[in-house]
Order: sequence, then C-alpha cells, then structure tokens
Amino acid sequence: MKKFLLSLAAVFSFVFFFNSCANDESISNNGYSEEENAKIETLMNLFDSYGWELDTTVSLEQRNKELLEMDYEKTKNFLEYMKKGIEFDNFEPILQDKNNEQEL
Repeated sequence: MKKFLLSLAAVFSFVFFFNSCANDESISNNGYSEEENAKIETLMNLFDSYGWELDTTVSLEQRNKELLEMDYEKTKNFLEYMKKGIEFDNFEPILQDKNNEQEL
C-alpha cells in the first residue's frame, strides 16, 4: 500500500510539474505565434542596434502590436536615414559675431 501511495504521489508531482511548465510557456508567449515573437524580438534588436529605446509609457501589448505592423526593411531604412542625419541643400553656417560673443 505504501508503494502504491508513493508511486501515486510521484506521478502527481510529475503531472503538476509539467503542467506548471506549460503555464509558464503560455504566459511568456502572450498569445503570439513563434513567428510573431521572432519578429518582435528582431525589431527590438534592430532598434537597440541603432541606439533607439522603445517608449516605456506604452503597454507591452500595444508596443508588440505596433511592432508586428512594422515592415523590417522600411524600419531599417528609416533608422539608417536618421543615423546619417539631415542634410540641407545650400546650407551656409551662421558665424557668430565676435562682439556678441563677448556680451555673453
């Protein structure tokens, strides 16, 4: 009888353990497919590589939704454009007047 109860307790423990692991996986998944999770992670890494921080005032759900709507190549091109900076045609720098500089 003791062996039966011990075996039953061991089986129950294994079932409980595997069930809790399955719950952890579904919580970390947030209902997204593996492909969607990969896209979210890829875009987050892309922003990180350009030194951009994602808005922390937006919920994770909203942020992930917006990331899933983005196109990787367009986003990368935009980040590259911003990294290069804005160039103005016929740009002439304004030189500071020496007299004004002394007044400060």
